[in-house]
Amino acid sequence: MGMTCAQPDIIRSSGKIDNRGNSPLLETGGQSSGDLCDRASPLTSKAPERDITLHIMMDPSNAIEISTINSQRSQNNPEAKRSRSPSPFTAVPQGPPLKKRMPAMPIKPWIKNEHLFKKVQETLAFYGLGPYDVPVLNDRWLPFNMQSKILTRTQNVLEEALFEFLYRNWPEVCVENGWEEMGEAELNELATAMIAGMQTHKDDIKELVDYENSQISDSLSYLLEKIGQIRHCAVHRTKKIPVIVVEFMVRDASYITMYLKDIERTRILDNLCRPLEPLSFNLQARFGDKLQARVERKLKKTSAEIEKIKEALRVEEEVERLTQLQLQHIKAQDEVIYEREMEALKRAL
Repeated sequence: MGMTCAQPDIIRSSGKIDNRGNSPLLETGGQSSGDLCDRASPLTSKAPERDITLHIMMDPSNAIEISTINSQRSQNNPEAKRSRSPSPFTAVPQGPPLKKRMPAMPIKPWIKNEHLFKKVQETLAFYGLGPYDVPVLNDRWLPFNMQSKILTRTQNVLEEALFEFLYRNWPEVCVENGWEEMGEAELNELATAMIAGMQTHKDDIKELVDYENSQISDSLSYLLEKIGQIRHCAVHRTKKIPVIVVEFMVRDASYITMYLKDIERTRILDNLCRPLEPLSFNLQARFGDKLQARVERKLKKTSAEIEKIKEALRVEEEVERLTQLQLQHIKAQDEVIYEREMEALKRAL
């Protein structure tokens, strides 16, 4: 079934030609479509102002001016209702409202003791081993998944231990750094805050930290400067770290918890470290160049102790010899006295 389109009367009458040979349709060719609409609409005769508005609206370049005029009219006539919907005659589409620009906030809060933080960071390496980059003869490594779990676990335990120590003993350090809960601070930030706190509280640090542990040879400050590397290796996914270096990292972490008198977390780290010890395969891999110097120091110390023992034995032997001579002399004197007394007794009988 075909559809028919009804044409308006103005189109049907456009075929007539006037005396000048011009068609009415051709006369409207120089006029805008807005004029045609105005001529055909009965509403335009009643609202001449609207005629002007519609004529202006048909030009896209006047869209911005139209919105300005409408806003001025709304301000001049406060009783008029304001529609929230966009104007149907706006040539330029209205976009979404502009979002309020928020000031750019720093990713981290201001780090206190910035000079100390930078000094510690200079000793670390984001994509290497930093202070743990020591020569080893055996560079076997763990599967990455296992290595990542060990380092991440070590990092988390250390962060908990340091934050708990600072929060319990020096809460002002946590306040000035903006740390309210465990987990808000990174390991290298906590280590720096711990070093700064030790420098500030020199009087009471000896009561809080166990400096008498004979198992630890490195100082607490030195260990705190190194452990930030554990965080870098865990976060930046450092691969193929020798097993002995992973063991060093976990062992240093356990030494720090020993210093802090954190028995529970020391036990956790010790349980992580013990299975790594037999995986280091040989002593040279365990200690690298440090092994020879350490062995030499032990040999010298042992030799000195042996010499002392030998000297003590020699003195003891000399004392024993002199004692034997004295006993023999006393025994000889006793025998002479005994014989003399016996002779006197015989004469008396």
